[in-house]
Amino acid sequence: MVAAIRGRRRAARPVLPVVVAVVLVGAVVAEGAVAFGGRADEPVAQPAQIQPTPTPSADTGAEERAAELARRLAALEAQRRAEAAATAGKLAVIARRVAGAGVLAQREKSPVRVVFTEGVFAAGTDLSTSGARALDVLGKRLPGLKATITVTGYSVVVPGGTNSGGSRTALLRARVATQQLSTASGLPLTAFTMQSGDQAHPPYRTDARNRTVTVTLTPGATP
Repeated sequence: MVAAIRGRRRAARPVLPVVVAVVLVGAVVAEGAVAFGGRADEPVAQPAQIQPTPTPSADTGAEERAAELARRLAALEAQRRAEAAATAGKLAVIARRVAGAGVLAQREKSPVRVVFTEGVFAAGTDLSTSGARALDVLGKRLPGLKATITVTGYSVVVPGGTNSGGSRTALLRARVATQQLSTASGLPLTAFTMQSGDQAHPPYRTDARNRTVTVTLTPGATP
């Protein structure tokens, strides 16, 4: 019986290593929990995500420059159209203002060109009756026009004279007509510009009508 008791005691001895093993496993688990951030139910912080800044490409820069150029061109075109419309309006006002008996107003791209239905000069630098009357009609309508005034005299080609380049007679006709316009309008002679037309390019087909002047009115300063 003593032998049986001793046998049971010897069989119970392995319990101690098992307990030690359980304790060691618990310690390892506990240490693992500490090493991995404590409690298992707590969220683990994630590293911040850094988004790279996009670098403008060469194509993007070219597109921006093209768009800016298009905007500038559109602005210039709008300005050009506005200026053209304003000029057209001024020309229309001038043309309506100066037209009258014996006087025709021809609208061109920029100026208004005033011509006369009959020759202004009878011969040389002598005004015809109808020519003097037509100049008076025009002169009275010049003040306040907001236009520069250019008087161009013409002459016909005469035997022994020059065929082009202007002539003394044409320039004298411009001067006589300017004096008539100045008197009728009350404007000083300095408000007018005088010049000779080229006899190689007369305004009319007949000599009688080419004994004349034309008056060019360009929107601008007020005489």
